[in-house]
Amino acid sequence: MYTYLSEEARSTTDKETYVNRYKNIYGGIQASDIRAEIQEPEDKKAGKKGETRRVAYTLTMDTVAGELSFDTVALFTENEEGVYKMSWDSQDIFPNLYNTDKVRVKVTRAKRGVIYDRNQVELAREGVASSVGLVPGKLPEDRDSAVTQLSELLEMSTEKIEKALSAGWVREDTFVPLRTVAKDASELKKQLLEIPGVMITDTMVRYYPYGEKTAHLLGYVQNITAEELEKRSGQGYNQNSIIGKAGVERTYEDQLRPRDGYSIQILDENGDVKDTVLEKPAEDGQNVRLSIDITLQQYLFQELEEDRACAVAMDPTTGELLALVSTPAYDSNDFVMGYTSSAWKALNEDEARPLENRYQSTWEQGKTPLELCTRYTALLNGGDCLEPQLLLGAEKKVQKEQVFSPEEAEQLLTEMYQNVEKPDGSAHEAQRKDWRMAGLTGSASMSGGKDLGWFVGLSAEDNDRPLLLTVMIEDVKERGGSTYVISRGMKGFDVYRNEDGQ
Repeated sequence: MYTYLSEEARSTTDKETYVNRYKNIYGGIQASDIRAEIQEPEDKKAGKKGETRRVAYTLTMDTVAGELSFDTVALFTENEEGVYKMSWDSQDIFPNLYNTDKVRVKVTRAKRGVIYDRNQVELAREGVASSVGLVPGKLPEDRDSAVTQLSELLEMSTEKIEKALSAGWVREDTFVPLRTVAKDASELKKQLLEIPGVMITDTMVRYYPYGEKTAHLLGYVQNITAEELEKRSGQGYNQNSIIGKAGVERTYEDQLRPRDGYSIQILDENGDVKDTVLEKPAEDGQNVRLSIDITLQQYLFQELEEDRACAVAMDPTTGELLALVSTPAYDSNDFVMGYTSSAWKALNEDEARPLENRYQSTWEQGKTPLELCTRYTALLNGGDCLEPQLLLGAEKKVQKEQVFSPEEAEQLLTEMYQNVEKPDGSAHEAQRKDWRMAGLTGSASMSGGKDLGWFVGLSAEDNDRPLLLTVMIEDVKERGGSTYVISRGMKGFDVYRNEDGQ
């Protein structure tokens, strides 16, 4: 394009400046799909040498702030060889942009939606962590030694640190973030600050107050990958976006995700804003209110945390999920901070498999615990199995009609009551004097010779807080079998029946 410029334009702007001007501005605003529509041109009548022609056109492009479109005019002057050359300056990039001006994209950060339980207790929200980084100009003469020390403390390779420091935007006084650590990591931060050049600042992150207790339920968020960015092209994500990777965070990404605001501004030579080219306001993500009861969730987790187990609690009259527990578990906050290589290795090699979501696993007779719990909603719904609902107030839906006939459902419920109330019933340990319980127990062999015990309990008679609970625990044969499983599950009933909740 530079060869099409007039001699006068090239005398004031060299090729490198011309190319970098477009590259920096268009790159900064993330310009794409650039198109020009020429308006009605002037009549091409024979004229004198050196005459100037005006070409009016509309320039349109997609940017980080949305679609930008403006009308402009290009001037072409005929040279001595009879070739028309363009009289160019920065106003051909944007109207009102002079050669001494700069273009800046100002970002207004939006907040991700809060995740609440049914009683509006915060389960995932914005929190504060510590960003650890380096200021290159403050590194000591023995730079290599400082970088090595930092590498050991942060468990990052020296190559990765040096790569961050060599980025094109880095200056001597620039803070270069390297890793995020917990706000209360006092001892680590004390050691880090002993290294010259290290700086620690507060940074806003996604925070999960209940940590492990809600890990498999909520999942976690992290930086978007190149593959995810490509898959979600045109949806407003960029290379700096945070996205839900698992659990509720992933399932309800479209509702929870924030949409940052962007303002494309022209700054004069003094750095003052002289014009706003395009602006898109920030939009906070929508809050999500789950049907989960965090009190019940916590108690069930505490009862099961020493086992390889899971529990699913549901309102059998609506299908609303009240608790989803899998143990052992990871801490969602660790994914947000970023695992060190040793911590990630330990997590993956843990024989207890804390990354596995057990309530979605396929165990006994091809069922997952969630599927088993859902199946027994049919006992209170004329034989129809209800769709599990995770959002509070979601419409009641039938997942599968007539899993049992009405007569079969009534008969099975009667047997489950007897299973608890008869002294020789397999679920007799679930009996309570203050309310009526129905129950069913079972076991199955697992690979490796271990066994699995399960319990399905139901409390719905004369009760404004009906509860259906399925608990599964691995390796219970030598620990009392189903009796052990019932004892863990019934703590959930005791808490829920006595809880002052919604």
